[in-house]
Formats: sequence, C-alpha cells, structure tokens
Amino acid sequence: MAPSLLVRVIGVTAIGFGLTIGATSASGTLAQGTPSPASTGQGSAHEITVTLAADGLTSSRTALRAGQLYSFLVTNADSVAHPFVLEQGGTLLSGTSAQAAVDDIAPGETQRLEWTFSTPGDYEMADDSASATQPGLATPFMVVGKETPTVSVKLGDFNVTPGMTELKAGTTYLFEITNAGAATHEFVLEPATAVDEPLSRVANGVKAEAEAEDIAPGQTKDVLWTFPAPGEYQMACHVPGHFEAGMKSAFKVVT
Repeated sequence: MAPSLLVRVIGVTAIGFGLTIGATSASGTLAQGTPSPASTGQGSAHEITVTLAADGLTSSRTALRAGQLYSFLVTNADSVAHPFVLEQGGTLLSGTSAQAAVDDIAPGETQRLEWTFSTPGDYEMADDSASATQPGLATPFMVVGKETPTVSVKLGDFNVTPGMTELKAGTTYLFEITNAGAATHEFVLEPATAVDEPLSRVANGVKAEAEAEDIAPGQTKDVLWTFPAPGEYQMACHVPGHFEAGMKSAFKVVT
C-alpha cells in the first residue's frame, strides 16, 4: 500500500515560513510532495534529522542559519503519538502556541517539515506536551545570521583539518565539524599550550564550553564561538589516545 501523503501549509509567521510533507514509514521512503514555496531562491534544503522518544528529543544539528531552507526529518521512536514544534526559545513552556508544527506523528512514522527561519535568535524544537516538569522534551538550538562566517572542520583518523587558520577576535564563528574518519571523535577549542581545557564562558549564569563530544563517523556537529582576545589556539580531539597520536591543529586569532 502506498504511503499516505500529508501536505499542510504552515504559512508565514514571526519565526519563518514553510510547509510539512509527511508519510508513513512502512515503505522506508518519504512521499514526495510539491516543493515548498519557501525554497524559491534559497537553493536546496539542508536536512536535519530529529528523533522523538519517551525520554526526550535529539537533533543532528544545533546551529542553523537564517534565510536557509531546512528539511526536518522527524521520526517518532516512541510507542505513542507525538507532535513536533519549532518555536522561539522559552516560548513553548510559557504557554504560547507553536508557530510551526506537525501534529500527531504516529509510532514508527517519519514526517518532514520544511522551514526557513527569518531572523537569528534562540529557538527550541519540542514535543508540545513539554512542561516545567518535563524539560527534556524541549531541545534548544541557535539560528545565526546569514553573514555569520563558517569554519568547516574535517576530523580524520587522526588529524584535524580546518578550513581557516586565522580568525578575528570579537567575531562570532560557526564551526561545522564533520567526522570523516572511522572512529568516534570529539572537537575542542583550547589555548595552544592546553591539554583538554576547552575555552569557556558564562552567560546568564550558565557555563558553556567550546567543544562537541561523541561525533560519530559521518556525523556533523556545531560549535558557535566568539574569541574575545587574540592569541594562539588549537583545535583538538581528546578521546583517549587521539591527541597523543597527533590529532590537533594550531590556529591564531588576530585583532
């Protein structure tokens, strides 16, 4: 039996615009629908995989770019139906209705939500049954401006290859780290003389560190970071034995 097709236009909202195209996963493929009107002039959609489960929600990416078309492939791995929403950070738990949503994704089903974020900011993807007592059902992510510079980093076995080796202090960079090796790696930004001492900052009482852990082969993860001061730094992997095998790459931050 052919998978059922659902097309529900979300329209334009304060956070962006897009549509949903969904299908049952029994056939192993997604149904193809009419291209999103949001895709005009934006190039092909970047795919984001999302898994809904009883104990939370996981996403393949945590930093996206305003003005770029994204295709969220949302799979329900739980035994009960779940909705999926995209919303501005903190809005979901305040009781404000979601502005981009897929309703009642059945157990084992995958649906696709195509969406373009109009403005940078803090957002969350969630099951809209999230509450103050179930915060695990809301996962935060960041949308950065169109002009945010990207540093592509390739992790191999056992080397680190950055796309840029000279950065500017005070500029926010989006590091897109892809594991091209066969082993699981991690990514750490740290001073050139340090060993497993990631750069850190405290914002609103929360400590953030410049690292991405457990990057599986073929996976891409994101680190958004601003260097407040010039200096000598390195990108490194501190999975046991990897740093010792030479898995680091020096770079400098200038004024």
